[in-house]
Amino acid sequence: MREDWKLKKLGDICFIRRGSSPRPIKNYLIQEGGMPWVKISDATEANGKFINSTAEQIKMEGVSKSVIVNPGDLILSNSGTAGLPMFMGITACIHDGWQTFRDLNGIDKEYLYYFLLFIRNILLHNAYDSVMKNLTLDMLRDYEIYLPPMDEQKRIVDVLHTIDNKIENNNKINRN
Repeated sequence: MREDWKLKKLGDICFIRRGSSPRPIKNYLIQEGGMPWVKISDATEANGKFINSTAEQIKMEGVSKSVIVNPGDLILSNSGTAGLPMFMGITACIHDGWQTFRDLNGIDKEYLYYFLLFIRNILLHNAYDSVMKNLTLDMLRDYEIYLPPMDEQKRIVDVLHTIDNKIENNNKINRN
């Protein structure tokens, strides 16, 4: 780590917000005709790091009681299968089992994605554990990161993309 890497709290370099749900949620869920509703299973069943579809939708009257995410937005599961970062490939709503990262200041979105993957086990180790692991907003906002300059972040991301592409190509070969 070089001296030009600055120690920052995640909450100081981006706005982190928790999703929300209309209550009772069962009264708002439908199969089609609404806004896609992101569940943890949509993320765990996704191929890759993008959520491009959801199994359920939320009625349009429930959208204002939730949090809308758009293509390219980075989200993180905070309970159940906690600590799983994903990018949105579609416009959808997220419930309170998700957090979203917006208004990034000095951090590349892809770099943040890989950083969240890197610290996942640390987050889970420190997560609140009653019935299931739970990551709080404060845990993420207060988490400190050594942040390299933007050009170095992009170089790191390029290397990690190359590795991801190689893994995906190997997986395709294995499936065939």
